[in-house]
Amino acid sequence: SGATAETAPSGPAAVVPTAQGPASQGQKSELPVAKPTSEQLARWKVAAFDPLVLLAYRDHPETGFVSFIAATNDAKQYLLGGTRLTLWDISREEPVHEFIGPQTEDDKRLLCFAVSPVADWCAVGDAGGILRTFDIAGRKELVSRETDTHDIVGLAISPDGKEIATIPFVSEITVWNADTLEKKGTIDVDAREVKHLEYIGPNVLIAAGETMSTWDTASGKKLKTYPSGKYQTAVALAPNRQELVFGAAESLQRWNLTEDVACGEYRGVPYRNPLIRFTSDEKLVAVVTGEKIRILDATTGQILQVIDAAGSTVTDASWIPRTHLLLVGTDTGRIRIWGRPDEGKVFGLTPLQTPIAVTRHDSGEPAVVAENLALVDVRSLPRLPDAKPQSDSFSSDSYAAPVGREEAAAFFRYILEERGWQVVADQVTPYTVPYRRDGYLLNLSLYGEKPTETLISLSCLGNYDLRKTPRLDDSLKEVVYEGDTSVIYKVSASLLQIETQLLSKLHQAGWTAVVRLGRSQNEQLDTRDFEFVRNGTVLRVNVQRDREKEGLFVVSYGLSLTLHSLPVPPDAGLMEWDDYLESRMVANTSMSLQEATAFYESAMVKHGWTLRESGRHIEQKVVYLPYFWGQRDVTIALEEMADGRIRILAGKYAKDSWQNPEEPDASADGPEAESGKDDGIEAADVPILHAVGSPTYTAEKSMIEFEIEKVPLLDVSKAYSEAMMERGWTVKPFGEPLHDSISLHFEKGSKIVYFQSSIDPRGIGSVHLSGNGLRWTKDIASQQLISYSAWLRNHKFPATLKRLDEYQRQMEKH
Repeated sequence: SGATAETAPSGPAAVVPTAQGPASQGQKSELPVAKPTSEQLARWKVAAFDPLVLLAYRDHPETGFVSFIAATNDAKQYLLGGTRLTLWDISREEPVHEFIGPQTEDDKRLLCFAVSPVADWCAVGDAGGILRTFDIAGRKELVSRETDTHDIVGLAISPDGKEIATIPFVSEITVWNADTLEKKGTIDVDAREVKHLEYIGPNVLIAAGETMSTWDTASGKKLKTYPSGKYQTAVALAPNRQELVFGAAESLQRWNLTEDVACGEYRGVPYRNPLIRFTSDEKLVAVVTGEKIRILDATTGQILQVIDAAGSTVTDASWIPRTHLLLVGTDTGRIRIWGRPDEGKVFGLTPLQTPIAVTRHDSGEPAVVAENLALVDVRSLPRLPDAKPQSDSFSSDSYAAPVGREEAAAFFRYILEERGWQVVADQVTPYTVPYRRDGYLLNLSLYGEKPTETLISLSCLGNYDLRKTPRLDDSLKEVVYEGDTSVIYKVSASLLQIETQLLSKLHQAGWTAVVRLGRSQNEQLDTRDFEFVRNGTVLRVNVQRDREKEGLFVVSYGLSLTLHSLPVPPDAGLMEWDDYLESRMVANTSMSLQEATAFYESAMVKHGWTLRESGRHIEQKVVYLPYFWGQRDVTIALEEMADGRIRILAGKYAKDSWQNPEEPDASADGPEAESGKDDGIEAADVPILHAVGSPTYTAEKSMIEFEIEKVPLLDVSKAYSEAMMERGWTVKPFGEPLHDSISLHFEKGSKIVYFQSSIDPRGIGSVHLSGNGLRWTKDIASQQLISYSAWLRNHKFPATLKRLDEYQRQMEKH
C-alpha cells in the first residue's frame, strides 16, 4: 500500500533543528521571498475543492463480509457482495433484495463481480467455479454455469456488454457469451498469476499479473505489453475510455490510449495494488487501500483529501454515477457514503458529523486528534509541480521539487498565507521557516543549493509548548536548551530516581506513560527511553549519562503528533498502547464500571467520535461502547476484574499484551507464583558464569544475555554443562563447536534452554540463554536494574503506576 508513517518512530527524543533550535539563534532569513510571477501563479493554481463529508453509515447486522461494492447505472442503487449478494437503495438503511443468500461454505464464497457498463445486469463468480448473471431491475437470476474450474478470482465485462472474461488461479482466461454464458474461447496468457482483468475496448482485454498486456479476445493474440510493475492489480480505465492508469515502478502511470504514450503520473500515492476509481465526470479519482482513501484531482494528480480508515479494512469503493458521492465498503460489512451535503440532499442524506472546532489556541494543553486534523492535514496541502514525494503523514510531508530554494519559499508563502498561516519573522533561519496559525506551529525546511532541486520537509508540531512540561527541578543542574518543540537539561540523580520521578511528575501533569504493544524493549544500563501520550500529542523522553560531567544525566524532551489516540481516564498513569494503523490500548482504572462508562460516553464525543447503537452492550460486569468517526471504527470494552478495578480495551491487542484480558492480576499478592509441575528453571536462578558486568534479562523474549571474560569458549560451555547437569538437565551439543561459536541445548522433560556463546569480530565474547525452559515468576531485581515497565512485564502485573513505590524499593536493593 505504499510506505507511509503516521507517527515519528519511537526511540530517543531527537533534537530537531526547529525554528527555536540551537542552530537558529541569532540568525535571520537568507531567503528573499519575491512576489510570485503570473506564470508561477498559473502553475501553482489549485482547483477549488470542498472536502467530502460522511453522509451515511450503514451497519446492518445481516450484511456480512463485503468484498465488493458497486453503484448501479441508474445512480439510485448499489450492490454488495461478499458472503452474499444484496441490492440496496442509496436512501435506505436496509437491503431491498437478496440475489444470493449467506454463503458459509468455502467453495461458495463470492470472489469477483462486475456490473455491465451498458445494461442493467451484473455477473458474479464464486470459489466453486460457478459464474452467474443477474437482472438487477427484474431482481432475478439470468444464467448460471459451472466453469469446470475452482475459484473464479477475476472477472470483467466488455464495454459493449456482449462478453465476459474470467480467470481462475492459473493464466488461462476464458471468454464467455454474456447472454448465454456459452464459451467463446480461451486465451493462454504468457504471464504467471494473472490478478486482474480489464476491458479497454470491444474484444480488447488487459491481463495484469507478472506483466500487464492486452489481448484480442477474438483471436487470442497478444497486442501490447505495458511498462507496469510486477504482480499488481492497480489498473483502471477512465470513463471516456481514452486514458488508462496502472501501477508502475514508483507511481501510478497515466497512459493515453489514443496516442499510445505515457501522459503523466500520479505521485505520492500507493502504486502497489490500490483500487483506482474515477468519477463519471473524470474530475476526481479515488486511490483506495485498506487503511486510506486518497481523493485526487484527476487532471493534476494533486491530493485533495485523505480519509483515514481504522477498525475496519476498506475492501472496495464506488462512485455513484453523475455525482461526487462515494460508496465505501469494509470487511466488517459496514457501508459508508461520502460526499458533499448538496448532493446528499437528493437522497435525503445529511452530514452525520460536524467538524470539531479548534479551541485550544494556547499551548498549555495539547489538542485532540480531531482538532489537529481540523486545522491542517499536511497530506492535502498543495505540492510544487512535478514533486517526487519521499514520505508523508497527516502531520508531515517530505519531497523533492525541481526548483530552487527561493521559488520553493515563495510557493509556500503563497499557499500557506492563503490558508491563514503567518511567518514567525524573527525566527526564520537560512533553511527553516516557521509558520503559525491559532497557536499551532508548522515548520518548513528547505535544503539544496541547486536552482533545479530543493528537498522540502513540512511538519506540523501542534499547539503544545514543551517548555510547559514539568522537569526534575529538585535535581536540576543545567538547562542546555529550551524551545517550544525541544527541551534539554541536566540533572544530578540516579537513573532510578530520574525514572520514578519522571513517571510520577508527568502523570500528575496529565500525561499517560505508554509501553508499545507487541514491541520488545532493548534496555541499556545507563539509558532510558519513555513515551507519553496526552490527547493527540506523543511526548518522547530520553535519559542518558552526560559524556562531559561524571554523575550527571541528560534529559531530552521531543514531541510528535499522532493520528490514533483515545481518551484515557486520569488515573490510568501507564498503559499498553500502539498507534500504527489504529489505536490499540490496554489500560486500567480505579473508576467503577458506571464511572468509566460515563467518562467514555462524554470524552469520546469531545474527541470527535459518535456513539453507534448497533453493538452497544451494557451488563453488570462488562460494557461495550462502539464509536465511529469518519471512516474509523472503535469499540471501547470495559471489564470489571476480580479485584474491582476496570480494564479498558480497544483495538487488536490480545496477542501482544502481557496482561491477560480475561484474567485478574495473577500476581497481585507478590512477585512469586506457584510453578506447579513446570520443570523449567527460574531465570533468576540460572547460573551466571565468567560474566563481565551485569546480565540483561528480557522476559518478553525469554532471554538472558551477558558479556564474558577472555576465557576459551570450550571452558565456558564446559562450566555451564556441569552447572546445568547438577540441576538435573541433560546436555546436547548443537552443531560442531568452533573457536568463535558454541551452541548447546539443555533439556529437562519438555523444556529446553538454548545456550549460545560466541566471540564477535571485535573480540568481545558473549552468552545468550533462551527458550521455554526459562520461567519468569521470581524476582530478578537482585540481578539487574531494569525499567519500571520491564518490571511490570516480568511479573505480569497490570499496567499502572500504583506499584511505583514497590518497584523503587526492590530496585534500590541492586
